[in-house]
Amino acid sequence: MNFLYSEIGIIFKIDILRLRTKIFLFLFNILPDLYLLKIMKNFLLCLAGAKISLLFTYIKNGLYCDNLTNLKIGKGSFLNAYIYLEGNGKITIGKACQIGPSVKLLTTNHTNRENDEIQNITIGDNVWIGAGCIILPGTIIHDNMNIAAGSILKGDVQDGVLWAGTLAKKKK
Repeated sequence: MNFLYSEIGIIFKIDILRLRTKIFLFLFNILPDLYLLKIMKNFLLCLAGAKISLLFTYIKNGLYCDNLTNLKIGKGSFLNAYIYLEGNGKITIGKACQIGPSVKLLTTNHTNRENDEIQNITIGDNVWIGAGCIILPGTIIHDNMNIAAGSILKGDVQDGVLWAGTLAKKKK
């Protein structure tokens, strides 16, 4: 019987985290997308568990995340509209990053029917990610990188100025 109570407790805790995220994300997304409201909107994300700067981070409407407690965004970063952050694993975005619209950061691999493999995503400082990119689980993007629009990234992205393509490769 103890096993049943512990399982219910874990499920209840996970559902409360998701409910908290959903409530504050809903409020975040219904507020007008005005630069003057960014402090209030960032405060809503902080209440949901995200670790972001109230003053120096700007995130446009259309943000989606499953669990904001795993999200950390550095100062001076900008996330454009309709960003999808699957928050099962930790997502760390560095300082002064620019992320284009409709970018997806995925942290879960479905290896088989019973287990999901969760891997973190780390984005360094001063990274530019173009519109429509997909960042796959376990990806590490180092500082001062440019990722072309529509690219799909997997693994360790370093030693280049521009990466592009479907499974992105170093271009310059």
